[in-house]
Amino acid sequence: AFKLCQALWKKMRGEEFTDDLELVAMGTVADMVPLLDENRKLVKEGLKRFKTTSILGLEELIRVSGLREQTVTAGNIGFVLAPRLNAAGRIETARSGVELLLAEDVREADRIAGELDALNTERRNLEQSILMEAETFLLDVTPDVSAIVVAGEAWNAGVIGIVASRLVEKYYRPSIVLTRQGDVCKGSCRSIAGLNMYEALSA
Repeated sequence: AFKLCQALWKKMRGEEFTDDLELVAMGTVADMVPLLDENRKLVKEGLKRFKTTSILGLEELIRVSGLREQTVTAGNIGFVLAPRLNAAGRIETARSGVELLLAEDVREADRIAGELDALNTERRNLEQSILMEAETFLLDVTPDVSAIVVAGEAWNAGVIGIVASRLVEKYYRPSIVLTRQGDVCKGSCRSIAGLNMYEALSA
């Protein structure tokens, strides 16, 4: 999206577009894009902008996250800022995250940032609850178990991917976590090095 904006700006204005690099850094790190080549340069430049950002919502998100007095790093984005920005989409709708970044009134930005912070706490609690329930099915996991598949009734679909990641971290097995809602199951999966999950599922 940023490269498209740059190309259009260059064509229409005849100059380089270098605004919003803090958002570019946020999106690149949050989506776990490899920090190589141009991506690395964009993130490096974007991180410098967090101290002076004019994006009110981002400023308030930094404040509620307790990072106002710190230099924001890629780690802060990945583990502190992005989870809060994504929390609404995992539990309700991503609209709140968009509204935060578009807010033009500091009180409105403050309100939304506070809501997202609270939703992130709720998301963490949900994640922990589902993880604990999933692990009750895994008490007899032995070294010869090649994969993990767990399912629960009405588990929150927005956090099952995170739960799958936690299971991979703990057991180092490809993991699929399913939520049952009526007659429909919705799942999320995470793999390990050497196993292409798409190919495995296709087979």
